[in-house]
Amino acid sequence: MAEDNSSQQKHYLLDKPSTNLAASIFGLVLFVLLTSSMIIFLRIGIDIYRVSNGQESIQGLMMLSQSIVNESPSGYLSLKIADFLDWVLFQDPGIYQALTQATDPAHPNWTERFVKTFNWQFIVAIQSVHIVGIRIGSIISLLPLVGMVYVLAFVDGMVERGIRTDSAGRESTSIYLHAKTLHWGGMMILITIYCLWFDVVANAQAFVAVWLTFVWFSVRLQWKFYKKYW
Repeated sequence: MAEDNSSQQKHYLLDKPSTNLAASIFGLVLFVLLTSSMIIFLRIGIDIYRVSNGQESIQGLMMLSQSIVNESPSGYLSLKIADFLDWVLFQDPGIYQALTQATDPAHPNWTERFVKTFNWQFIVAIQSVHIVGIRIGSIISLLPLVGMVYVLAFVDGMVERGIRTDSAGRESTSIYLHAKTLHWGGMMILITIYCLWFDVVANAQAFVAVWLTFVWFSVRLQWKFYKKYW
């Protein structure tokens, strides 16, 4: 009996709303960090490849980073996030100093030797991170608008659920789970495309239109087919 009570207590703790909320927040933070890291390093690799093959120039990347600031609803926020990413990835190891300041050729340290060996690659990487940071800032500045659509889609979906419950509509947990998977997976794909391929998504307006439409459809469908009985 003691073992049964212990297992029931553990099961209760795992099912508590506060535990589920904490796990959801932790999972969301981890998801954002992993996705952002993947996008940044993919963008660096793509830009280094394009520059090395003559498909792009460093000056072109600099012009792109200046032009996309204006498309963000909050250029200030985008620039702050871009500067923060630059600081985290490049400033602490002394890469900025090695790139911008004269070094003593007689006594260079290992950081200076390494940076000077891959000089143009580091310049491309800094520009790439700056560009991705600006677009991540654009996404963050759009979150209040997306949040409003989330709320409206949730309310609409729950109303549809109530109608389905009262009219003895069919139960379909699989549709709820598929819609939830579609929502998170599709959102990650949209954000990845927006941050990586600037030729495909040339402005924020097109991205916002597609994102909001996708959010409305997937969230509404998800909560419409939430379980009929609490």
